[in-house]
Amino acid sequence: MFPFSLPAGKVCRGLLIACLLSLTTLSASAVSQTSGGKHCLWRITNAKASVYLLGSIHILRANDYPLPTVIDQAVQQAQQFYFEIDPNKFDEYHRDVDAASKLPHGVEIKDRVHPKTWNYLRTTARGGNFDWIHYKAWAIAQNVLAYPMHELFSLDLGVDNYVVKKAKARGRPMRGLESAAEHAAIFAGMNDVESESYLLRAIVYAGQTEGQIRDGIAAWKVGNTGKLAALQEPPVREAPGLNARFLQWRNDRWLPVIENVAKSNTPTLIVAGAAHFSGAHSVLSLLRERGYQIEQL
Repeated sequence: MFPFSLPAGKVCRGLLIACLLSLTTLSASAVSQTSGGKHCLWRITNAKASVYLLGSIHILRANDYPLPTVIDQAVQQAQQFYFEIDPNKFDEYHRDVDAASKLPHGVEIKDRVHPKTWNYLRTTARGGNFDWIHYKAWAIAQNVLAYPMHELFSLDLGVDNYVVKKAKARGRPMRGLESAAEHAAIFAGMNDVESESYLLRAIVYAGQTEGQIRDGIAAWKVGNTGKLAALQEPPVREAPGLNARFLQWRNDRWLPVIENVAKSNTPTLIVAGAAHFSGAHSVLSLLRERGYQIEQL
């Protein structure tokens, strides 16, 4: 989006941090490859109709397909689909985020971040276009910072997009667990401290990004939510406010929507990032606290 790059090995594409916000440490060898044949797919067994919960990896590689048969079966059985945001509202979401990404007139990023952060950005920027100085820190992390990837990871190959295509092909209704405005507020609602924290995390973990993505995919493939939760720990400790913004607050907000689905008579597939189904405050934990019985498939 912006002609700005930083030295390879220093900074990653912030979009990858957004997509895999919680997957930040552990080497691939530390991720268990066995889980008894389970996947990041669950079924609420005491719902009126089949309700499936699918933990998504938002970016994948072509060689990560085909997906397990049990996932395709859940997609086929579902008569309606819920995603983090209604896929038909993406344009609205992007408009809201783009509008929120710019600083007020006359304000530059150097006025909103620590002098050391500004100095790093200023001294490592390449290219003559400095339009990015008028953007908020989170927008710089998300749209400006560039880091070459050796493997071909793609948002288009993410589980969400795979399910969207299947649902559209069958003409099934698709809805959002949150509105486009609520989804945009994940970024748009950040204060200056949260925004700079997001940027700094993109910088600090840049050199690890490709390995982080592989680790997250490996844990996801075997339904290893324990490892997925463990991958969240360092950034949670370093920036607990961001964890709440990206995960906990949203899990709480989604719960009434999911409960209404569970009370309906319509077979449903709910798709959200795998991090939302991992850890102590996961969607699964919240549902179990309310008496729902959940089976991992």
